[in-house]
Amino acid sequence: MHVARSPTPKTHSSHEALFEAKAIVTALRHRLYDQLNMVDAYAKEPSDRRNLERLTMELHGVSQDTDSLLASADMAEMIAESMLVSHRRCEHMLQATENHKNEAIKISDSWHIAMNLVYNLVTQQNSATNTTIARETKADSSSMKTIAVLTMLFLPGTFVATAFQLPFMRYAQWWHYLAVTLPLTMIIIAVWGAWDQLLALDTEVVKWAVKRLGNRG
Repeated sequence: MHVARSPTPKTHSSHEALFEAKAIVTALRHRLYDQLNMVDAYAKEPSDRRNLERLTMELHGVSQDTDSLLASADMAEMIAESMLVSHRRCEHMLQATENHKNEAIKISDSWHIAMNLVYNLVTQQNSATNTTIARETKADSSSMKTIAVLTMLFLPGTFVATAFQLPFMRYAQWWHYLAVTLPLTMIIIAVWGAWDQLLALDTEVVKWAVKRLGNRG
């Protein structure tokens, strides 16, 4: 897109010189016509020789002014051609600069697209990693729960069996062992189950509170 530009001082001076040259040419033409009229008049009616000398000098002056004007015109033509070449070069440079700018804009847009793609890939990878970690954590948690349940199943019986080995318990019957071990095991499992449910409920409450705060924000 080409933008209209105000004339430079050099261009303005060239315009002024052109108008001045036009005025000089007009004045020189009038001088020449006047001298030609005088030549015609002298040819029809010869007069004093001094008038012919003055006429010759005037024509010689017109010739000198014409030569000077021609030299100035040649110089002006060279300057105009140089300005035209410079103008074309400037137009070419402007077009090339605009093309480079458009290429830079395209590169910038491509860079933003690439960065967004990389960001999305990183986000997806992080999400997949978090999902894997969550699954592994859940599996570890399940394993720990299994170990805890097995421990609670066997630890009370082991404790009671050890207690029954004491001297004052040597005469206890086998059903005494069951009567103590089974209720104790059930109580421990019930307490552990209640505690696990309480922790799960506390986690759900925290998630709900965080979600509500996020919606308000």
